[in-house]
Amino acid sequence: MNRANRTRGLVGFLLLPAGLGLTAGAAIAGPGQASQPTTCEPVPPGSNQYKLAVGFASARAETVRAREEAMAVARGEARKRLESELCAAMPDDCKRYAGYITEWQTPGVYDKATRRACATAVVELRLLNPDRQRADAEASVSRLGDELARKLVAAGKTSVRLTDPHRADGCALPELEPVRMWVRSRLGEAGIATLADDATAAAPELDLSAAVSQGQVTLAGTVNLPDGTQISAAPVGFLAAAYNVPSSGAACVGSAKLGLDGRGQRTGAVNLDMKVATRGGGLCVGQPVQPVLTVDQPSHLHVYSVDSAGAAYHVWPITGPDRVEGSLDLGESWALPNPRGDDETLVAIVVPDGVALGPLAGHEGFCRVSSRFGPALYPPGATVVSQTWHVVSGEACGAAPADVPSPALLEQTLNGAPACK
Repeated sequence: MNRANRTRGLVGFLLLPAGLGLTAGAAIAGPGQASQPTTCEPVPPGSNQYKLAVGFASARAETVRAREEAMAVARGEARKRLESELCAAMPDDCKRYAGYITEWQTPGVYDKATRRACATAVVELRLLNPDRQRADAEASVSRLGDELARKLVAAGKTSVRLTDPHRADGCALPELEPVRMWVRSRLGEAGIATLADDATAAAPELDLSAAVSQGQVTLAGTVNLPDGTQISAAPVGFLAAAYNVPSSGAACVGSAKLGLDGRGQRTGAVNLDMKVATRGGGLCVGQPVQPVLTVDQPSHLHVYSVDSAGAAYHVWPITGPDRVEGSLDLGESWALPNPRGDDETLVAIVVPDGVALGPLAGHEGFCRVSSRFGPALYPPGATVVSQTWHVVSGEACGAAPADVPSPALLEQTLNGAPACK
């Protein structure tokens, strides 16, 4: 994997380079570190708000398929152990609480040297309560999940990729991550596997979209199959208060304004993938964030951070060439809310090697895009992908590291950004 010029910065509008005067933040806590539960994967701040279980498995051979099988067994073992612990502690509600079990933010760890797979299953402690509104919401979401599962089984599908819940405009709804977990649980009961992002197997995507209006959430699930047919379930509704969803959700720029489709993408000549590990589109204040992008051919890449009003900042490359091959690690940054509490959208634009960049050619280093950010900036044939998230705080996150830079410093740095050429 290529590694970007090592930067340390903020997330909350943008990824800022350490060279702009920011101090380094706390490293991700590792296995056995004080005040953190033991797990086989790195855990961010707030992990003391989770109950964890770890599962292990060994691959039969050093092949992609054997690795995926071992990872699946490890994830299943971790889930089984955690469900057993919940049922032993709370037998009357264990079936309900089992619906909230999910993997940790990464799909697991695989050691090529030993062919050993390790995965961590978690359940958020705040979800382990007998709240009536939450129970009613879960019953509604179960109906949606069960109907989708029946139709997927009838269509001969055994796996899907499950999106984070989002609004029609593409804005994230991290408060509804428990809903995603519950749908996933219902699919699992019917034998439908939900694939991790790094799995190579092909599978249709199950899109979870929600509308929030007058204190009510309406959730819909849709699967678009390769032959053009669509599988959907009757939308279900529940009180927004069951998951503390704001009346309209946080503001974000929205995919349509960026000239992207409903999944926040635009197809071009390069296959581009971008991964930012979140939980349902949410990040805790001070949480380490490490975007990774992958291209299928030598390309030229530029990355921008866009706020809800459309203000955009060029955040990669900070120094050096913009040419990439294979995977690119943008380096580690902090999650920090912007002054208005709106969502941040990270946008990556790529063209094949040798293709003119057009308006992007003059964008170098950390700078503010002076013109309106959108389709007019995209070179002909460019591939564009985006990811939107919301930075949250509170009991579910625990205390942020003491050395996380302040929002005032973030705003000061934004205001001092030079205009892109």
